[in-house]
Amino acid sequence: MMIVPVLANVAAPQILTLTGNVLIVFSIIPVEFLVLWLLFHRFFKVQIGVPKLLLVTIVTNIATSIIGIPFAFNNSFASSPGTAFFVLPILFIFTWFIEGSLYSPLLKSKSYRISKRQLRLGAFWSNLASYAIFVLVLLPVSTPFNLFWQPNPLRANWEVKLAIGNILSYQQVFYDETSKFASSFKELPDSPQAYGFFNETQIPTDSQIENQFHYFKIDGDSEKATVKAAAKAKNLNSYTGIVFVVKEKPEPEFIRGICKTDQPSTVPPTSPQLKDGKIQCPSGSSLL
Repeated sequence: MMIVPVLANVAAPQILTLTGNVLIVFSIIPVEFLVLWLLFHRFFKVQIGVPKLLLVTIVTNIATSIIGIPFAFNNSFASSPGTAFFVLPILFIFTWFIEGSLYSPLLKSKSYRISKRQLRLGAFWSNLASYAIFVLVLLPVSTPFNLFWQPNPLRANWEVKLAIGNILSYQQVFYDETSKFASSFKELPDSPQAYGFFNETQIPTDSQIENQFHYFKIDGDSEKATVKAAAKAKNLNSYTGIVFVVKEKPEPEFIRGICKTDQPSTVPPTSPQLKDGKIQCPSGSSLL
């Protein structure tokens, strides 16, 4: 996330994919530029040149992004879309003040006059357009009226691999203590959010939990444990993670791996096999 503050709004479509959704129509820079152009040209009758107005829009967006993006989309400040909704109004006030302060020196000219009120209004409405986009980004992909968004495979794939790896690690700890793998999430020592990207209020069933993009199901016995992640959307891949115990004494030793479907699929790969000390994925999937 460290690169985000500098490039945030300049590369808005790419940066916004980090939230889990893909912006289809507009990025923030064109939207803010259009809002400012309409305000100054149509309503305030101030003829600011297009190149200058575009440059001012880019400069002020970079400045406000240094504050706004890290707070809104960094887990340290907004650990979930829900908390980000509470953070955004505070950031809006900060960025409105910053952009309004920058407009005065950047838009200063002898050929026209702009009042402080007009500058504040310009900053207000252009920022409001940006934060409207942020709100749309934070809407869950399952929201019925969220028609301009779709799950981002890059984000979903990154999350699911991290979650499966964490669950397999918990299984190894469970085996160290009990000499068997857990067959349900209830047997594991921690709550779902400890595995990464799961709702804090979620109560696990015997063998299944879910996050925004996948359903997760586990199984285990005295020899192996599996984690199957079935995609919720047709444009996402499904996964199966597995861990084998290959040596029990003096300390357990494990071999594990994750198989990913070669094509988007809502059906996870069947259980991988262990041959000659290596994980072999079933047909139609590949080892990560």
